[in-house]
Amino acid sequence: MASRRSLAAFGSALLGGVACGAAPVHAPAPVPSSNAAAPAATQPPGPSFRMPEGSGPRSFRLLGPFPNAPADEGGSRTGLDHDYLGSLGGEAQARIDEGTKVLFEGRTITSRPATLDRASVLDFHKSFGGATDTMTGYAYAEWNAEAPGRYLAVFGSDDGAAIWINGTRVHRAAVDRGLIADSDSFAVTLAAGINRILVKVDNGEGAWAFALRVLDAPARERFASFEARRHLESVEAAPVDGGYLLDETFPDIAWRDRATAADVFADASPEVRWYGPDLAPAERPAAMGQYTAVVGARTRDGFAFREMLAFAKANADILPKFPSPPTHELPVVEAEWPFGAHWSEPRRAELSRYFWAGAASTLKDGRNAAVAALALSKIERAPSSTEPLWLSSGFIQVAEKELALRIALEGRKVVELPPPQGLATPAPELHAGSEAQAGMRPGTARAIRAVADEWAKADDHPFVVLVARRGVVFFHEAFHGFRKDSTFYPASIGKTIAALTFARAVDHGLLGFDQPVGDVLTDWKDDRTRDVTFRNCFNHVTGLSGHASHGGMFNAYLDNALFVEDEAFSKPRASFRYNGDDMDLAGKALELVTGRAIWRLLYEGMIQPFGEPVHQLDLGFGGAFTAMYLAEVGQMVLQDGAYGHHRFFRPGFLASLRPRRIVDSAPELDDPSAEAGIGLAWMIDPHGPRGNGVLGPNVIGHGASSGATWRIDPDHEIVVVVGRDGFKDAQTEERWQTKLVSAVAAGITP
Repeated sequence: MASRRSLAAFGSALLGGVACGAAPVHAPAPVPSSNAAAPAATQPPGPSFRMPEGSGPRSFRLLGPFPNAPADEGGSRTGLDHDYLGSLGGEAQARIDEGTKVLFEGRTITSRPATLDRASVLDFHKSFGGATDTMTGYAYAEWNAEAPGRYLAVFGSDDGAAIWINGTRVHRAAVDRGLIADSDSFAVTLAAGINRILVKVDNGEGAWAFALRVLDAPARERFASFEARRHLESVEAAPVDGGYLLDETFPDIAWRDRATAADVFADASPEVRWYGPDLAPAERPAAMGQYTAVVGARTRDGFAFREMLAFAKANADILPKFPSPPTHELPVVEAEWPFGAHWSEPRRAELSRYFWAGAASTLKDGRNAAVAALALSKIERAPSSTEPLWLSSGFIQVAEKELALRIALEGRKVVELPPPQGLATPAPELHAGSEAQAGMRPGTARAIRAVADEWAKADDHPFVVLVARRGVVFFHEAFHGFRKDSTFYPASIGKTIAALTFARAVDHGLLGFDQPVGDVLTDWKDDRTRDVTFRNCFNHVTGLSGHASHGGMFNAYLDNALFVEDEAFSKPRASFRYNGDDMDLAGKALELVTGRAIWRLLYEGMIQPFGEPVHQLDLGFGGAFTAMYLAEVGQMVLQDGAYGHHRFFRPGFLASLRPRRIVDSAPELDDPSAEAGIGLAWMIDPHGPRGNGVLGPNVIGHGASSGATWRIDPDHEIVVVVGRDGFKDAQTEERWQTKLVSAVAAGITP
């Protein structure tokens, strides 16, 4: 096996960087590191890689804001599905000019002017002013097209939106999302002369805006180039023969989309270096095991791009070969399906056909064929009897090998993150008990059950409810088919578990919240990102915007992809953008500092000590949690970092994770009132000012797109968990969350 020094030299040669050693560090001092390619001096993306200005209207007339209409029994999108312009002939026929007025619920709403800014954004929040949460508004314009034809509309909104052109609805996005200027693109037909456009945008809370560009043929070409540059993975470096299973030679690696590659990369072919199962440079696949192609290229605007591709040399018969639909009928997949559990047998049979077809395809070609061959042959590492099966996944094994290779190439010295400290005298653990033992009034459990029963009638999604006070679980029941121990999709609650995992490294002095990301992830030392800190990551102000982008934590060079493909076109620390990519960015730094894959850090630090059968595969969202798991983590927070036989954090440390003003660590932020913590947010019921919360102003936790509820109340020593995989609609969900938490609050005794 090559020495660490020689491997670092190979990595440096690959991408033109300078490798150097790294010394152990202690926070808050920066964590020095070497990188296989110290980034060359970069400049803003060139003209060919800019979003084209486009044509279309710049000036609009606004009508609103209108309060979101109540959801109907079918769960329609509130506001977005309600036509507020009936008096103007309806949304399809409406014309809005300077004198347009609409009478709504006894209030006269008058149109007002607004103009797209330089980024083609119209900010409803600034235009309307005042309270704009749970509102809907319209923007209307007319503009002259010189010739009829097909154009491309590039659009983004915060939140959901619908668009009409000349009376025809051409787009609808029923989503809750932050504004990304090119979230959506769709073809539109314009008539010669005047064209009418109506844009409708609803708002949940916070920012409220849309962005619109209309592109003619030349601008569409520039947009295609811009999109390719922003999404380099679509160009795809891949073996020319399409196979990831090796024989006696390495395949040639080329860009699959060569025409686009020529547009965005400086060289026609990527530069490739091969490494064997022992991490040493390899000239041919000799021994059995995992081989890695380290691919590098430079974009035309001066950015170093890198990625790893995994290949396998394994016995030819290791992968099963079987016929598949549509030419063969295979048995119905009999399993406890995590989604659609209520499906009929015919629907299960039909979906099973696609599972079989997908499996046959996956095991034959593509990257996953190599992963499957490595896992099934148990070449890398046999599963441990002491760890869950998900942790021995072939995907994780391959990612661990790639992480080890990157660390070796960059000459990094890793620092161990100790497991939670063992306690000679165990801290209290949650246990079942009575209302009296929990300090709750008699009848509280009955009141909570009554709310849950009614909630189940209003929303047929299954759920489980757990409420504990002072360490006593006095209510733990399941509804609509769930069991008390059922796992559910925690969605963004996983961000809290991710933050607590990272926080353990901060608590041990390996990293610092206010440390620049570039101290560990060298690409981010660039002028535009050198001030971005790990706190900015957890506060969602990095400028990133997605979840599990570029393969998420399974991408060995995720930080490079996020910098080259996303951050190069963003403005960090300027606005709050809720996303999971910034969590993964911090996670990649944690991996490189500790030398441990993030899934092991999650498991050893925040899962195994609680003993619950849960898993998490990305830092932006959780995979499967139980109500008891979240209750135990919440109780650990209430107990200042200790639970059962483990101390997770030093006394007093967890207070540093509480929400605070974001602008204090991101002075350029456009909203000085915004607050966020390290994986923790204020969770106030009903939603609104903290002082109006039924449990008081200091309740923390995290929200979830699945509808899961997690409240940690330090003032009353209460934890509330509602676990579920989905919900009817936002308004129904918020209404019943508040009723349930109110029932808990009503039962508190001094």
